[in-house]
Amino acid sequence: MDNDINKTNQAQRPRGVTDGSSESKAKSYTFPEGIEKINNFDLPDRETYEEIVIPDTVTEIGEAVFKGCKSLRKVTLSKKLVSIQAKAFFGCESLIRPTIPDTVTIIGDEAFRDCKSIGSIYLPKNISLIGKYAFLGCKSLKKITFPRYESGKRIVIRKGAFSQCRSLESVRIPNSVSIIEKKTFYKCDSLKSVTLPDFLSIIGKEAFAFCRSLESINIPDSIKIIRQLAFFECLSLHQISLSKSMRRIEKRSFMRCGSLKSIQIPYGIVEIDEFAFCGCSSLRKIKSPGLPYSLKNIKRGAFNGCHSLESINIPDRIKVINESVFSDCFSLRKIESPGLPSSLIKIKKNAFRRCSSLESIDIPETVIEIGSCAFSRCDEMKSFKIPSRVKDISYRLLFCCLTLESIDIPDTVERIGGEAFAGCISLKSVQLPQSIQNIGKWAFYGCLSLEAIIAPNLDTFFKDNRDPSRKVRRRIGDNRPKFQMFSRLFSASLKDENVNLQTDIDTVCSEDTNEPNRRRKRIGKEKVDIETLET
Repeated sequence: MDNDINKTNQAQRPRGVTDGSSESKAKSYTFPEGIEKINNFDLPDRETYEEIVIPDTVTEIGEAVFKGCKSLRKVTLSKKLVSIQAKAFFGCESLIRPTIPDTVTIIGDEAFRDCKSIGSIYLPKNISLIGKYAFLGCKSLKKITFPRYESGKRIVIRKGAFSQCRSLESVRIPNSVSIIEKKTFYKCDSLKSVTLPDFLSIIGKEAFAFCRSLESINIPDSIKIIRQLAFFECLSLHQISLSKSMRRIEKRSFMRCGSLKSIQIPYGIVEIDEFAFCGCSSLRKIKSPGLPYSLKNIKRGAFNGCHSLESINIPDRIKVINESVFSDCFSLRKIESPGLPSSLIKIKKNAFRRCSSLESIDIPETVIEIGSCAFSRCDEMKSFKIPSRVKDISYRLLFCCLTLESIDIPDTVERIGGEAFAGCISLKSVQLPQSIQNIGKWAFYGCLSLEAIIAPNLDTFFKDNRDPSRKVRRRIGDNRPKFQMFSRLFSASLKDENVNLQTDIDTVCSEDTNEPNRRRKRIGKEKVDIETLET
């Protein structure tokens, strides 16, 4: 017989409730035998009850029945209970250790959310569904025990189920789980180790984001997809090997894993998405054989800010090195043999920006475009050759390359962009081809060692179209009607005593600091966006 708790409230006085004159404050309530479903708990002062006893006839606890019972410390559940519906014990802050019987198959959405005193949970043998945010915010939860795996049995864990369980230290997920959904262990600050099941196929978006104590995790070969931000800012994660079944590494998957020292990327990966390893400041190497031959695309900022990365190989199938892929890799000294691939067509802006240890790079003749700031602040770069198919030398291409001594500019180049070589204090001479038609503003500004710029069409550059007989004042930063002038002379010494460069090289190169700050703010905004997703 399916009786309602409303009838119960009329028929029976709560057991264990003392009179108002009694000094005892302990309150308990026992539901009557015979009811099968509990739909509500509307007794006066419901928030003051400390103990609830549910008889064995009950098979279902309805939605939000005990929500907000802040004094509830102990609950005795029915031995025949099958379902705990959404928000059933939401906000029961004093609940210590509910014993969930093996008959339970469903724990609903937010069923135990914000039960801040629960220290451990033993999930029942027959559990098949753990709802969205079921244990979200259980700050004292240290231990989760899953049932032993039984062949053919599946457990579905919905998004955010154990999110923000800040005391949880370790978890072993059974083979009955095939998908870890979005934010399952989001912000579990104390989580140190995770054992993933052998049949797991997907790790969802932000599944382990901000698990700042996570030191290691096995990625089984059954994994096909690791969603974006899955391990975002796992600051203690020091090593990881990816699954052989994966085909792409999604955006920001391992972003800001500051302790990650090495990673194994298997053959079969065809794409590394945006900022996948951005901010992995301790990453020193990609384990042998390095980036796999199967790799076709490395997207924007993939290795941006990997300060400890010393060398990298670029597979033959790569056609474009995208924006900021290796920017701020301060320790990057070389591109491993055979260097940049012959398949390469474009190097986009900021690609190797601030790779301050990079000594040399051979760019293949197949390259037709090199973006702005692509090699700016490469302090150890001593020489640079522009490929013959490049027509434009972009803005700040070699800005403040402090040890750059020589530049090879082919006769296909038509334009030199603004500040292209500004601050190259070791540059001594430059020979410009006849094909040059335009030199951008401040192109050679601050080249303190520059003695000569040789150009076959020298007279053309200094011609004043308004009055050919007029003497032109030739100074850095001067603009002409047809061309822009950025050195006093092209063939005479720029160290002439009559020349006043008025250049402070520290000031020139410090102008470059604004751009990386803007980049960091844009990347940082992602963190703000992530934290605003907290429920």
